[in-house]
Amino acid sequence: MISFRFLLCVLFLSLFTSRGQDMRLIEYLEAKEFYKDFLSIHSNFHQTEHHSLHYLKWGKDTDPAILWLHGSYSNAIEIEPFASDLLNANFQVLSVDYYGHGLTQALHYQCSLETLLDGISSLLNDLKIDKVIIGGFSRGGYIA
Repeated sequence: MISFRFLLCVLFLSLFTSRGQDMRLIEYLEAKEFYKDFLSIHSNFHQTEHHSLHYLKWGKDTDPAILWLHGSYSNAIEIEPFASDLLNANFQVLSVDYYGHGLTQALHYQCSLETLLDGISSLLNDLKIDKVIIGGFSRGGYIA
Protein backbone atom coordinates (compact mmCIF):
# COMPACT_ATOMS: atom_id res chain seq x y z
CA MET A 1 0.00 0.00 0.00
CA ILE A 2 1.28 3.46 -0.94
CA SER A 3 1.76 5.70 2.05
CA PHE A 4 0.28 9.14 2.37
CA ARG A 5 3.77 10.63 2.76
CA PHE A 6 4.89 9.07 -0.51
CA LEU A 7 1.87 10.50 -2.36
CA LEU A 8 2.49 13.90 -0.79
CA CYS A 9 6.14 13.80 -1.93
CA VAL A 10 5.14 12.82 -5.48
CA LEU A 11 2.57 15.62 -5.59
CA PHE A 12 5.09 18.14 -4.25
CA LEU A 13 7.78 17.05 -6.74
CA SER A 14 5.35 17.18 -9.65
CA LEU A 15 4.37 20.73 -8.73
CA PHE A 16 8.00 21.75 -8.31
CA THR A 17 9.00 20.12 -11.62
CA SER A 18 6.08 21.71 -13.43
CA ARG A 19 7.01 25.13 -12.05
CA GLY A 20 10.62 24.57 -13.08
CA GLN A 21 9.53 23.70 -16.61
CA ASP A 22 7.38 26.83 -16.74
CA MET A 23 10.35 28.94 -15.64
CA ARG A 24 12.61 27.33 -18.26
CA LEU A 25 9.98 27.97 -20.93
CA ILE A 26 9.76 31.64 -19.90
CA GLU A 27 13.56 31.95 -19.96
CA TYR A 28 13.67 30.28 -23.37
CA LEU A 29 11.01 32.60 -24.80
CA GLU A 30 12.81 35.66 -23.40
CA ALA A 31 16.13 34.50 -24.86
CA LYS A 32 14.46 33.78 -28.20
CA GLU A 33 13.02 37.31 -28.29
CA PHE A 34 16.41 38.81 -27.33
CA TYR A 35 18.10 36.84 -30.15
CA LYS A 36 15.44 37.97 -32.64
CA ASP A 37 16.04 41.61 -31.65
CA PHE A 38 19.82 41.08 -31.83
CA LEU A 39 19.54 39.70 -35.37
CA SER A 40 17.31 42.58 -36.49
CA ILE A 41 20.10 45.00 -35.49
CA HIS A 42 23.31 43.15 -36.45
CA SER A 43 22.45 40.44 -38.99
CA ASN A 44 22.97 40.92 -42.73
CA PHE A 45 23.36 38.83 -45.87
CA HIS A 46 25.69 39.49 -48.76
CA GLN A 47 25.07 37.90 -52.14
CA THR A 48 28.35 36.56 -53.51
CA GLU A 49 29.03 34.99 -56.88
CA HIS A 50 28.34 31.60 -55.34
CA HIS A 51 25.94 32.04 -52.46
CA SER A 52 24.35 34.27 -49.84
CA LEU A 53 26.88 34.85 -47.06
CA HIS A 54 25.57 35.75 -43.59
CA TYR A 55 27.50 38.20 -41.46
CA LEU A 56 27.11 40.23 -38.29
CA LYS A 57 28.10 43.88 -38.07
CA TRP A 58 28.58 46.26 -35.16
CA GLY A 59 29.70 49.87 -35.21
CA LYS A 60 30.07 52.82 -37.54
CA ASP A 61 31.06 52.47 -41.19
CA THR A 62 33.65 55.23 -40.72
CA ASP A 63 35.58 53.36 -38.00
CA PRO A 64 38.49 51.01 -38.79
CA ALA A 65 37.22 47.48 -39.43
CA ILE A 66 38.00 44.24 -37.64
CA LEU A 67 36.96 41.03 -39.39
CA TRP A 68 36.52 38.03 -37.07
CA LEU A 69 36.71 34.49 -38.45
CA HIS A 70 35.17 31.90 -36.15
CA GLY A 71 36.50 28.53 -35.11
CA SER A 72 35.41 25.08 -36.22
CA TYR A 73 31.87 24.12 -35.22
CA SER A 74 31.10 27.73 -34.30
CA ASN A 75 29.56 30.73 -36.06
CA ALA A 76 29.72 34.50 -36.42
CA ILE A 77 28.16 35.20 -33.03
CA GLU A 78 31.32 33.85 -31.37
CA ILE A 79 32.78 37.39 -31.21
CA GLU A 80 29.70 38.94 -29.53
CA PRO A 81 31.09 38.91 -25.96
CA PHE A 82 34.02 41.07 -27.15
CA ALA A 83 32.21 43.31 -29.63
CA SER A 84 31.32 46.04 -27.10
CA ASP A 85 34.98 46.37 -26.03
CA LEU A 86 36.02 46.73 -29.66
CA LEU A 87 33.27 49.30 -30.27
CA ASN A 88 34.49 51.27 -27.25
CA ALA A 89 37.94 51.27 -28.87
CA ASN A 90 36.32 52.85 -31.98
CA PHE A 91 36.33 49.82 -34.29
CA GLN A 92 33.56 48.43 -36.40
CA VAL A 93 33.31 44.65 -36.10
CA LEU A 94 32.37 42.19 -38.82
CA SER A 95 32.01 38.46 -38.38
CA VAL A 96 31.00 36.01 -41.11
CA ASP A 97 29.38 32.59 -41.03
CA TYR A 98 31.25 30.12 -43.23
CA TYR A 99 29.27 28.02 -45.70
CA GLY A 100 27.21 25.54 -43.69
CA HIS A 101 27.69 27.42 -40.40
CA GLY A 102 25.35 29.76 -38.52
CA LEU A 103 22.84 31.31 -40.92
CA THR A 104 24.89 30.74 -44.11
CA GLN A 105 23.47 27.73 -45.90
CA ALA A 106 25.74 24.93 -47.06
CA LEU A 107 26.62 24.92 -50.73
CA HIS A 108 25.22 22.13 -52.89
CA TYR A 109 28.66 21.40 -54.27
CA GLN A 110 32.16 20.97 -52.94
CA CYS A 111 33.71 24.35 -52.24
CA SER A 112 37.22 25.36 -51.32
CA LEU A 113 38.71 27.83 -48.92
CA GLU A 114 39.18 30.11 -51.92
CA THR A 115 35.39 30.16 -52.44
CA LEU A 116 34.93 31.46 -48.89
CA LEU A 117 37.74 33.99 -49.29
CA ASP A 118 36.24 35.22 -52.56
CA GLY A 119 32.94 35.71 -50.72
CA ILE A 120 34.62 37.62 -47.89
CA SER A 121 36.53 39.77 -50.40
CA SER A 122 33.26 40.50 -52.22
CA LEU A 123 31.64 41.49 -48.90
CA LEU A 124 34.49 43.85 -47.99
CA ASN A 125 34.38 45.42 -51.46
CA ASP A 126 30.61 45.89 -51.20
CA LEU A 127 31.01 47.57 -47.79
CA LYS A 128 33.81 49.74 -49.26
CA ILE A 129 36.34 48.52 -46.71
CA ASP A 130 39.86 48.94 -48.14
CA LYS A 131 41.80 47.96 -45.03
CA VAL A 132 40.79 45.44 -42.39
CA ILE A 133 42.33 43.85 -39.33
CA ILE A 134 41.66 40.11 -39.53
CA GLY A 135 41.56 37.86 -36.50
CA GLY A 136 40.21 34.46 -35.72
CA PHE A 137 40.02 31.55 -33.35
CA SER A 138 41.01 27.95 -34.10
CA ARG A 139 40.18 27.34 -37.76
CA GLY A 140 39.47 31.07 -38.09
CA GLY A 141 43.05 31.81 -37.01
CA TYR A 142 44.32 29.50 -39.73
CA ILE A 143 42.09 31.16 -42.34
CA ALA A 144 43.13 34.64 -41.14
